[in-house]
Amino acid sequence: MLAAYIEGHYHSPPSLQDFARVIGFHKGYLGQRTKQVTGQSFHQHVTRARMDEAKRLLRQTSGSVREVADRVGIHDVDYFTTQFKRYTGKTPSGFRKRSGVE
Repeated sequence: MLAAYIEGHYHSPPSLQDFARVIGFHKGYLGQRTKQVTGQSFHQHVTRARMDEAKRLLRQTSGSVREVADRVGIHDVDYFTTQFKRYTGKTPSGFRKRSGVE
């Protein structure tokens, strides 16, 4: 259920509080439970979903890095680049070149 919620909301800032409200739990409990069960925080799940979608967009489209960042809900391209590199080990441009899109 968490993955489905994040997949449907990663482009707008999804919040643990909103998700907790949807399923009827207190956000503190839900945050702890998420970390216990998955080993990742809610924020880490959101970041993973955004980066997975960014990788797909970089491989399958020719949109600019700024456009990709906007489409995954990160409107600061520098922050997006930092997060993408932390997640993949490559810059978005480097990832795209290695994927053969450019």
